[in-house]
Amino acid sequence: MLKGCAFAAILHLFFTTISTVIIKEKHTQDVFDIKLIRERKDEDLEFAAKWHTPVMSTFWEPVPGGCCGASEEGHNKLIATWKSSWEKRGWETRILTLDDAMRHPDFDKLEGILQQLEVNDYNRRCFYRWLAMSVVGGGWMSDYDTFPLRKIEAEVGARLGRNGKFTSFEGHVPCLISANADEWEKIAQEMIKRLSKRTVEDGFTSDMLILLDIKESMGKRAGRFGSNLITNLDTTYKRIKDYSNRKVNCGALENKIAVHFSHGSVKKAIDHGQYPIKINAGDYDAATEVRADAARLFLDDYHQQCEMADKKSK
Repeated sequence: MLKGCAFAAILHLFFTTISTVIIKEKHTQDVFDIKLIRERKDEDLEFAAKWHTPVMSTFWEPVPGGCCGASEEGHNKLIATWKSSWEKRGWETRILTLDDAMRHPDFDKLEGILQQLEVNDYNRRCFYRWLAMSVVGGGWMSDYDTFPLRKIEAEVGARLGRNGKFTSFEGHVPCLISANADEWEKIAQEMIKRLSKRTVEDGFTSDMLILLDIKESMGKRAGRFGSNLITNLDTTYKRIKDYSNRKVNCGALENKIAVHFSHGSVKKAIDHGQYPIKINAGDYDAATEVRADAARLFLDDYHQQCEMADKKSK
């Protein structure tokens, strides 16, 4: 679990020149502290003068005809919203494709295993991104339905990214990750090793489930797995009664660095009356198709109600 003192350290990182970030996570085998940054003041000042804009990558290779409740156009709109949201926070963005993954020497090996396991088109693409991140030199990667909040500005990303160690900011859910190329390659090879031992009879296969296995079996050797740093769509709004007067749950977002508009959280938001666009009850595909519009509405609401309100109160 992420402790209150850890968030105090994170806030200290964002707003002071001497900073220490500690993520505490209760693992099934042990409890360990993860020290991402520890700098003396003079080192921090030197960094402030020369830090380089970090790059946020995502992976996108269209599934013909669309998938997962959204058309190809719906996915393209979501990527455009993802790109603009990170760039507004000062980041550069990069969209990786199948061509990048195919440059990896183990692409054919991975593809053969995935076909034997009858992994569907969407989830095969989720595995491709691990190879793509390795061959392009590593760095930051997020799902294109994950959007930054105010505490992950570009300078913060540049600081955290210097560590290099594999760091998944939402546990085994690979929606926001930072690692150097060697660390990306390490996890990619662990995935291939585990996939090669699976059979169709083992059931559904996804990179999230394989990453969970890696986390549980390797512990600290796998890397850092944070928790409570990223929120889901279904916690961003209070129950919406008037769609012209949506209320963002600013208090719940205070210590979060990003929001994940995952498929599961879209469903929960619809069920709980927290989706920012009026959608018929149970029409989850319609909501998924317009995630880009929902994300833009949320980001605007968040800026006005949480960020601007804080500035006015100071």
